[in-house]
Amino acid sequence: MSSMTTTRKELPLGDITQQMATFRVSQNYHLSRKPLRTQNRAPRGENQENIDPVKKHVRNIDAEDADKFQFCSTYVNDVFWYAFKTEGNSIVPSNYLDDHVVTPRFRAILINRLVEVHDKFRLSPEVIYLTVNFVDRYLYATPEATKKQLHAIGVTAMLLACKVEEVSVPAVGDFVYITDHEASKDEIMALEVDILKKLKCDVMPMHALFFLRRFSKAGDVAPKKHCIAKYIIELSFVEIAFTQVLPSKVAACALYLTLRLAAVSSYANCWDSTLEHYSTYSEADLVDTAVEMLELVKNAGRSSCMAVHNKYKQSKCNKTALYPEVSRENAQKLALRMK
Repeated sequence: MSSMTTTRKELPLGDITQQMATFRVSQNYHLSRKPLRTQNRAPRGENQENIDPVKKHVRNIDAEDADKFQFCSTYVNDVFWYAFKTEGNSIVPSNYLDDHVVTPRFRAILINRLVEVHDKFRLSPEVIYLTVNFVDRYLYATPEATKKQLHAIGVTAMLLACKVEEVSVPAVGDFVYITDHEASKDEIMALEVDILKKLKCDVMPMHALFFLRRFSKAGDVAPKKHCIAKYIIELSFVEIAFTQVLPSKVAACALYLTLRLAAVSSYANCWDSTLEHYSTYSEADLVDTAVEMLELVKNAGRSSCMAVHNKYKQSKCNKTALYPEVSRENAQKLALRMK
């Protein structure tokens, strides 16, 4: 990618400490609340019983894909059995910054800015999921990281994520520019090596979008609802409480909440046996975390971190943030019903 040009002055990551002067903690920050629970159920077993055989009242969502090699229907259940088994290896506690110089507020500002950078570079959807994961895991392993280093850590994590997911990777110079030249090319390249070491070269973590695609297929949901679920997941990026929630549960809760928002006035059982089977979560497992996500939806247009909301107001995201299903009024109606 060539050096970026712009018709207006871009706000670089720059001095994050200056942004703190005007940063307000909105209602969707539960920093003083107890951490969200990662699971409400017994640990999964070591066999494939949870997702292998198609049980009574469960639709076989792979039956129609048997002759389509790109859907890998012969071993897709094995892939997801492995994903469920290993997804917990790449999450961090929600209180991991308690003994760090970097605070949850600084993290939120950084993630918000990285969403803007991801949108500006028009990167693949997976890149921002990996970037947030890399940032959290690196900070967790690096208590000595300072606030001044945050912007460099963020763009280097995104550069690494691009190398994993993109065919054409942005030039290092573009990331130098986005930091307002506060991080040099050599510094970014050196930091990339350090991040790889701290991550132990594990750059393919399971993420919520990976699971959401499978769950949306299981629910036979329309593209509109799938996009709403993605919007809800990305709203959770800046909220540190969700770092400890398993990616599969984040995806399941976002889809469950989407289905509830779409049927707020007349609730019917939207989480059927097929969704429960393929996600491995019952409705009871999802309600508590879905309520937390609902707060993010209610306050999306009033938050200090507006990058995701602004991104999903654009035509390229189908103006998802403007759908009546995710309006503040609709979210408030559902909140009353879920109490």
